[in-house]
Amino acid sequence: MTNNSKYMNVFLNEMWNTKVEDLDELHSIFSPNLVALSPLGVKTGVDNLKQTNITWSQGFPDMVLSNIDIFNAGDAVVAQWKSSGTNINSFNGSNPTGKKIEYDGVTIFQFNGQEVIRYKCIINMLDIYTQLGFFLEQETYTNQGLIRRNYSLLLAEIKRHMPFSSLSDRELECTCFFIQGWSAKQIAIHLNCSYRTVQHHMAKTMEKLNCHAKNQIFDLLKSLKVLPLFEDLYKVCFNKYINK
Repeated sequence: MTNNSKYMNVFLNEMWNTKVEDLDELHSIFSPNLVALSPLGVKTGVDNLKQTNITWSQGFPDMVLSNIDIFNAGDAVVAQWKSSGTNINSFNGSNPTGKKIEYDGVTIFQFNGQEVIRYKCIINMLDIYTQLGFFLEQETYTNQGLIRRNYSLLLAEIKRHMPFSSLSDRELECTCFFIQGWSAKQIAIHLNCSYRTVQHHMAKTMEKLNCHAKNQIFDLLKSLKVLPLFEDLYKVCFNKYINK
């Protein structure tokens, strides 16, 4: 195991298993301009990465990692692991359920020399939400239970509603992130494209929808009662691209 692998093994174990609160010794390993991608969004900097981990550890105080398998892949260190924990406190804006969850995950640490410049956590959030029972509420549109996890079905359902039939798949993807408050640069990082491309897609979307600002798009989705469709598309697209 290389030094980089050893440091990441220490990071994962101290963060989740031994619950070491002071991880300042690892600050020298993470770049000040670190870009961290996780199911809770795109963050920059070590402190924001810590805050994301705090959100998880507060919601699941007994969360632990097991079966940690770390290996090198070029300029990256890849960690495969299993996790389990009980939802004792509120998590990501949702009330605690008291349910225990178990899931697999992958964390990728991309190095530049001996410094981590990019962090990516890959897990199936839809599976976690299902275990927590977050998707047991009343449907907000017909056949939501069947459609909400399927990328193709969501796009087809959205395009059944005017004026969204004229939007391309990529324009719909960008829109679902845009209304969640993501900037063009954040969307571009997640979709692995140029932010100017995202700007072009959003300009075409606004032209087609005859909107001139994000709040107008949001109001249009609400008035046409398709906002839940776009919210579900966001969840699917987030996992679709973070798993690539």
